[in-house]
Amino acid sequence: MAGNFFFTEIVELTMKLWLLFLSLCFCSVLSGQISGPLLFERINGLSQNTVFSITKDKQGFLWIGTADGLNRYDGVEIKVFKPSLENKTGVYKNGIIRTPLVEDAQEQIWFSSGAGIYVYKKRQDVFEGIAKLNKQGWSLNPLFTVGDKLWTINNYFGAIEIDCKTKNLRIYGCTLKSSICSTVSKWISDDQLNIWGL
Repeated sequence: MAGNFFFTEIVELTMKLWLLFLSLCFCSVLSGQISGPLLFERINGLSQNTVFSITKDKQGFLWIGTADGLNRYDGVEIKVFKPSLENKTGVYKNGIIRTPLVEDAQEQIWFSSGAGIYVYKKRQDVFEGIAKLNKQGWSLNPLFTVGDKLWTINNYFGAIEIDCKTKNLRIYGCTLKSSICSTVSKWISDDQLNIWGL
């Protein structure tokens, strides 16, 4: 009888320990799946603390446009793409990126700086200038892509369609003489890909 009592106690204790172990494992699995907002107190390594735009690409990288360059955050560290003061092939000029960052179907990142609109070709790790800005310093605001077309907007010229493969531009809308486009302070697009000037 005494042997059965100890055996029963050992079995019950073993079962309780297993239940405790499984409960702890289950709780740790659940806590790993709870997702809340991603909060940053400080990201060390940004090219500049003034952030104008952020986008997440198809690979999961965060792209951050600042007052002094383009930054790629992989969740651990930041890779900074600094602008060039010279006209070098494969880099971009004027580091202030105030426009949205847009990824196209070829997984290229489009943005505009004070010197023109650029595309960062991730596979080749180079920048290509598409539209150079004139002396008046007009800028282009990338909005969205549809197929192989990138749609941008400009207060002087209106809507501009850029072929992401050939880099050809087609301008729609406003002319330099039009006062309608020059009074717009912000351009946005909706889910139906309509462009609105505010």
